[in-house]
Amino acid sequence: MMMLPGALFRQQAQLLPFCELYGLTHELHVDLNSNWTPIAIEYWSSWGVNITGMNGESDASDLLKSTIDAGFPAVLWTDPYYLPAEDYDIARELGIRQNTSAPEVGHAVLAVGYDDAESTVQLMDPGVGAFGPNFGYPDDDRWYYAVDYSTLDDAWRALGYGITILKPGNGSIQDFESRLGELIVSRLLGNFTSYMPDTEELPFITFGENAFRSLRYDMEPESIKSYIEQLESMEERVYALLMIGADLETMMTLQYLSYRVALEALPDVMPNTDLNQFLEEGRAAFSHMEALSENRTLTDLYYLENSDSLLTNTFINMAMRYNSTEDLDTTLNAYEWSLGKIALQLVQIADAWKNAGEALRAALSGEPYPAVPNHQPLITAEWMYVVGATAAVGAGAFAVVIIVTLKRSRSA
Repeated sequence: MMMLPGALFRQQAQLLPFCELYGLTHELHVDLNSNWTPIAIEYWSSWGVNITGMNGESDASDLLKSTIDAGFPAVLWTDPYYLPAEDYDIARELGIRQNTSAPEVGHAVLAVGYDDAESTVQLMDPGVGAFGPNFGYPDDDRWYYAVDYSTLDDAWRALGYGITILKPGNGSIQDFESRLGELIVSRLLGNFTSYMPDTEELPFITFGENAFRSLRYDMEPESIKSYIEQLESMEERVYALLMIGADLETMMTLQYLSYRVALEALPDVMPNTDLNQFLEEGRAAFSHMEALSENRTLTDLYYLENSDSLLTNTFINMAMRYNSTEDLDTTLNAYEWSLGKIALQLVQIADAWKNAGEALRAALSGEPYPAVPNHQPLITAEWMYVVGATAAVGAGAFAVVIIVTLKRSRSA
């Protein structure tokens, strides 16, 4: 399975509506000689992102320097395997580096200066101090460092010399609050075109509240069984069970943190809109998102060895039992209650997102907000498996969920 790095790919598309709202220009450049550029272009095009091609290191270096000379920073796509910080020693120890034919790993850093005399580029790197025993970002200041041209070239070339540049344009649009509010409503409610405007709607991709409802079906024993039985070896099956909980908990933690911060920041971004009911409905998701989150998934590389959280612990215990008994049905039945607890949290999150979306829609229109009753999940499936990602979109704006699922229709 190919996982596209969020900061390099998905957030490109998420930037576009906010560039429009704030009147910014968005530039995306990539080396046309990179082996995986065709894959990247096809992917970006589906999200309505335009790409400008370059030819190798010389073009990339000239663009970087001219951008900095003009007074703008540049986001560089890198393979952290080559970056000097000790935080990335784990990647070097495990041999985790970019595949030259497909983007499997990746990291974004911000270039803010360069020195030809010293042959160095000054970077701001949010990955330094962000996890593991070296946790300390941003207080320890290690994230701001210089890297020599040769080292940066190794890291940058591995990701096709990808570079994102944002520049001031015409300033915020006049109807900023209403346009931002409408975008938030459409994304909370899972409007497909608000996420993928230039793509035909696909039944196996869900967003917003519908994504959480889809995840609810993933927690059914029959859903998990259908997925696990697609794998051939016992080793693959045990590992898949182990990682479902860990991966989902990591994504839920990122989602919860970004959603909570964005929700609380929104009154400052939309001061002329009555957000009281919206905030009340939106905050109803906090406790349920927190129940499926654990900060240590982001900071502790050895978290799986001492997990006590609902999501990760449930799937670790299932994997261990299945490994010892090789009886999948008995294993799943033994944990049906725990899976039900997870599913209930997901439904409650979906309901809160739906209610929040409806409350904000009412606030934007000036109409009274009607109570929205909880309802049954909208999407039925025999099995779905998450291979998606989360993204928070900036400037105090809002958090979004992107969940990609594989779907098989439920039999009558």
